[in-house]
Amino acid sequence: MIESSLYDLRFLSEIENGVYLDDPLENIHPDLLARYHGTGGPRLSSEEQEDADEMHDLRDMIVADIEGNLNGEPAPVPKHANPFPSLEAEMIFCQALADIQGSDIMPDGPHFPASQWNLSTYDTHENITVGFRKTRSSVVHLPPEIWMPRALLWSRALSVLQYLLLEI
Repeated sequence: MIESSLYDLRFLSEIENGVYLDDPLENIHPDLLARYHGTGGPRLSSEEQEDADEMHDLRDMIVADIEGNLNGEPAPVPKHANPFPSLEAEMIFCQALADIQGSDIMPDGPHFPASQWNLSTYDTHENITVGFRKTRSSVVHLPPEIWMPRALLWSRALSVLQYLLLEI
């Protein structure tokens, strides 16, 4: 018997049997259909076969398959409170941050050494491995004009906040 891909089998099926005009499975990937409707897996026990016979809807089958990975416990939400003891302290912080932003002062401290703010030390792209077996890679572009202003603002704000907390 010649092994055929799922695409070949689907094509042969369309030629021999025609195509449904309102096929509910039309926009579902063939790999997904093979996993939940295929016969390529191990034989089911009689108990598993009874459970499979009860689930006819693809959505129910997918939900049952991933249900073990779901945790019903909610994640704790971080406390969302203003870190400043008063409105005056917050205004002082905002004014100090605006002054530093206007003067283009680069952060230089133990957490953010000045050597890290040199753009030539960073790559403009990164290869990230993707896929089930992690055999493929995808290139993600990291343009400095997007992340550098945000990183500078964040580090300046953190430096000002640390200074103010030491002074208060």
